[in-house]
Amino acid sequence: RRSIEKAVNLIRVNFDYTALNFILTNGKYLWALREISDKYQPENFEKRKKYYTLFQGKSNDNCIIICSERLGAKIESIKWDEIDNHELLEINLRNNRSKIVKI
Repeated sequence: RRSIEKAVNLIRVNFDYTALNFILTNGKYLWALREISDKYQPENFEKRKKYYTLFQGKSNDNCIIICSERLGAKIESIKWDEIDNHELLEINLRNNRSKIVKI
């Protein structure tokens, strides 16, 4: 996680970008980042914030889904939470415990 935080901070300081959303795993952990630039074209930030979304869905049987849109009625048993801008979701794949870290 620290390496991801360092890389994102390096990108923030040195590059202009619109958004940097990704899902990454090393087989033990999964990380999902929602990163929308609030410096690049600030007049369009709210529009980009609505477009570059990322959600975490959890089912009653502890299944976790990461996607860019809520799947809605297609999967009724899923509770959806939006990952906020500058947040990194970290999931321990051994026990499916997750936490969100502001970076």
